[in-house]
Amino acid sequence: MIEIYKVMEEYDAATCCALFQKDKRTVPGAINHDEVNPEYKLSTDLHANFFQTEFIQYNSFIYPAVVKGIQNYVNKYHFLEQIEPWEICPYYNIQRYNEGEGYFSPHCEYSSYHPRRHIAWMIYLNTCNEGTEFPYQKMKLRARQGMMAIWPAYWTHPHKGVTPTTSTKFIATGWCQFKEENYNHA
Repeated sequence: MIEIYKVMEEYDAATCCALFQKDKRTVPGAINHDEVNPEYKLSTDLHANFFQTEFIQYNSFIYPAVVKGIQNYVNKYHFLEQIEPWEICPYYNIQRYNEGEGYFSPHCEYSSYHPRRHIAWMIYLNTCNEGTEFPYQKMKLRARQGMMAIWPAYWTHPHKGVTPTTSTKFIATGWCQFKEENYNHA
């Protein structure tokens, strides 16, 4: 159940890339919450939040795109309206993968660090020959500016980045999660 939707205009996506290139808050990409390990992931990341005004320039482009994509996904998979209440997670990342960089190891978005996640989303902010690979689904997505991929966050959908070989890849990525007040911690 990997779906792809056009959610962002090229100009808006390019503006996010330009903002990112000048942003002084970027950090090396991390795995397992905060572990920097270039053997598994090599990128430059910005940890953003839809509720914080310091990210308003990004949020003004990315949040409406995420809402649009999620609405399309729910319209196709109506059962999502019948499960426990969930929401778009306010935290998300903007990431840059230069030539030779990537998230090399297959992984899923649900984990002991993030047990409330149930949907993952990713918006390609530029066009690049390399995108994302889903080995179980035998699917490789090509990065196309303004396109959003959405999929279940669980072990059924491990994925990894396809390492750019001729250009730089920019993405915005985040999650939908079960609401805290409804989450059973047992």
